[in-house]
Order: sequence, then structure tokens, then C-alpha cells
Amino acid sequence: MICLDTSFLIELWRHRDASEHRAVRTVARHAADVLVVPVPAAGEFLERAAHVSSQRLKEGIEFLSNFRAGGLDRDTAVCYAELVAELRRNKGLEGISKFDAWIAAWARQHGAAVLTDNPRHFRRYAGLEVLELAR
Repeated sequence: MICLDTSFLIELWRHRDASEHRAVRTVARHAADVLVVPVPAAGEFLERAAHVSSQRLKEGIEFLSNFRAGGLDRDTAVCYAELVAELRRNKGLEGISKFDAWIAAWARQHGAAVLTDNPRHFRRYAGLEVLELAR
């Protein structure tokens, strides 16, 4: 199972019709895997679409329907609390995105790797497998 980060979704959206683009190739490379968009990534992605127009929001919703949705629950909240507390203890909270922390928590809870276009945002979370786009 692979958890898709917002930065990856944006890159894939921008180049969805370019079969040779590295984001599109990355999806093809992971065709046998279950690709999941956690609720925080979906919300962050759709907020950007809604900012453009209601039509873009509809298109964004349709785009996300290509992937499984990953919901949040109390166990996700516990994972989130543990991850953020660990960063706080190690003085690593500066500059973190709350969205990224929730995405990391969802991935940790479900034993999923995170596929992102910003790997350094997720490498700070111990024990989290981080995947990058195809080269």
C-alpha cells in the first residue's frame, strides 16, 4: 500500500496527460500497489482546486476518484500525537506542515510507504518509508 502525498498529487495532476512524465511513470511503476489518498492530502489538494474555480474542484474530485480514500480515526490521531510529540522532544517541529504530519500518521498507522515530490518533508518521521518519483 502506498500513501500519496499532496505534492505528488499536484505533480501528477499537472502532467496527467504526459505519459513520459516522471509522475505518470511512477504511477505506472506502482500499478500493482494499492494507491491511497489520505483525507488530509485530499483536502489540501482539493482546497487548491476550489481556489481556482468550482469547475476545477469538480475535476479534482473526479481525479481523486482514481485512488482509494484513506479515512482518519482515533488510531490515526494517536499516531499523529506520537509523531508530533517525538518531533517536539527532538526539537524538530519547526517548519513542519500539519497536513504532512497527518499524512505521515496515516501512513504509519497502515504500514504504508509515502510517495511524495518532497521527500525531505517526510524523512523526519522515524520508521516511515519514503518513495520518490521515478527518474
